[in-house]
Amino acid sequence: EIIEGTQVIDVTSTEALLVRKDGDGGDIFVVNSTNGNIGIGTAPAADSRLHLYSATHGTDLVMKWQAENDAGTVIPFYMRLNPDADTFALFGDVDNSLVINQTSGKVGVGTASPAGNLTVSSSGVTNLEIESTAAFSATPSVTINGVLKYNTGGDTTNFGKIVFSKLNATDGNTAGYTAFYGKANGETATEAMRITSAGNVQIGATKSITIASATSYW
Repeated sequence: EIIEGTQVIDVTSTEALLVRKDGDGGDIFVVNSTNGNIGIGTAPAADSRLHLYSATHGTDLVMKWQAENDAGTVIPFYMRLNPDADTFALFGDVDNSLVINQTSGKVGVGTASPAGNLTVSSSGVTNLEIESTAAFSATPSVTINGVLKYNTGGDTTNFGKIVFSKLNATDGNTAGYTAFYGKANGETATEAMRITSAGNVQIGATKSITIASATSYW
């Protein structure tokens, strides 16, 4: 069935609903009758429930969400595909909140062009926070591991780590330490240095450098 006018609504054996531009046949909105997939600007791909396409060269493809909070303020959020930069971005009021480079897989937070595997950027003091929600009584900690390949087969192991930990399981006690781990051949990573809650540095299991004695080492 076809309705003539400024737009054409067409139903065929494969499209449950097809909206096209009148005259040039360009697909605007397509619903596949076989799998229910939806295409906007194109016929939907078989592997996509929602398929968006922009045929305008060099133009970003943007999706926008809006919802009102309890105070009635409209909060927008966007997803943007930049075909020239080869990036996909998620953002709200601050642009480039999260950017993924499609070719390199690099991720940027606050930057459109991540140089590292993870680049975090801001106009002021940049903070990177890793949080554990474990109970205080479990002596919670967070760990950054360095995992590398070690043979021609591509096997990996943990070559070292940094641990930030609560010192004890006492309720209300905020003392903590930072520990650095190293690894000998064939062994698991062990603690090589610790900065204690008092600010002293402990190297290995026996040697300790206190704040008062630090000047004698350097």
